[in-house]
Amino acid sequence: MPAFVALLCFLTFGVSACSEASDETDADTSDAQRKTCEELFGESGLEQIGHGIEGSDELRFKSPSSLAEARTRHYDQVLKWNLESKSAPYVESNVCGIRTDVSTGMQIGLTYKPSVFPFGTTFGKGADGGTIPDPRLVQVNSDVKLVYGADGHREARYQVYVQCKVPGTPAGQEREVPLVGELTDTLTGSLSVRDHLALLLRSAGVMVNTLDCQNEPVVPSTLPASAGLP
Repeated sequence: MPAFVALLCFLTFGVSACSEASDETDADTSDAQRKTCEELFGESGLEQIGHGIEGSDELRFKSPSSLAEARTRHYDQVLKWNLESKSAPYVESNVCGIRTDVSTGMQIGLTYKPSVFPFGTTFGKGADGGTIPDPRLVQVNSDVKLVYGADGHREARYQVYVQCKVPGTPAGQEREVPLVGELTDTLTGSLSVRDHLALLLRSAGVMVNTLDCQNEPVVPSTLPASAGLP
């Protein structure tokens, strides 16, 4: 709880009562953050993540942005876009973070934001893939594509691009400023590329529903069999 609230509580009710209130607040916050991650990855997804970690450490959840907050932030930014405007750096919504021991710094992170890359961007060797110098592309369907590869620090990054038409925006917005999600993972050791992209794809379906995309993009629940992923 905020410092001034804590001080007032201590003066009024005593240390014991305020400590209990603080513990309850922390527990409520932690539970809400876990529910956000579970909504995005699914219960089976969280179990899969847990199995991919060496040892039996308890998963800790951090979701600085709720899905409602992510929706508001996405709308606020995309509604300012027009065909003549330059794509500015967009602010991301950190919708789920998962770690075990805080001291290690290893975690899973999931973010969503408007993309500075149009949906038609060519992702491949030698192309400008943003944070991924040598990206690999998986075309899921006409509205959804997956991109993955290692960044400059050799850490794996998994991205999903979805054509999502926000109400009230000019024609073509879904092509020029699609939704992009990124999953990073320095926590698990046994999840494959396919596992990571499947988790990301599931979260994209949740985000599409959260944003009420007018063009109703179809985000499948499974990866295409033709993807040939490791």
